[in-house]
Parts: sequence; structure tokens; C-alpha cells
Amino acid sequence: MTKDDKIVIGISIDLMTVNEGDVIRLKDGRDGVVTENMHDGQWLEMDFDGEIDLIHGQDMTGFVKRVAD
Repeated sequence: MTKDDKIVIGISIDLMTVNEGDVIRLKDGRDGVVTENMHDGQWLEMDFDGEIDLIHGQDMTGFVKRVAD
């Protein structure tokens, strides 16, 4: 690595603040609804049109829609 090289992990949201029902966009362009937050700061269970998947924070770009706290 040179002095200009950077490691970008890409976590752009605080996963500890995510609520069930929030909609989050992934780097691949998909939007998913949060079905469970493990509150470990790394993983969310999300629903993509009926398919449930475990998603790591590095794969998320940000919120599309937030539910009320």
C-alpha cells in the first residue's frame, strides 16, 4: 500500500439506530425492509420481496424510509 491508499469499509449508517420497518438501500441497488435488528452494530435481517436475508452493514448505502420511533 502507498500513503494514498485507503481502506473504505462503506458503513454509512449507525445500525444501532435502525428500527424494524425501516427501508434501507444496498450497494447493489436493492431496497429492503428491516425485519430484525440484532443490535450488534453489524447485521440486519431484511425482507426483499418476500425473501428474508441477513445483510452486513458494509453492503448498505443508507436509509430510504424511516419508521417512527
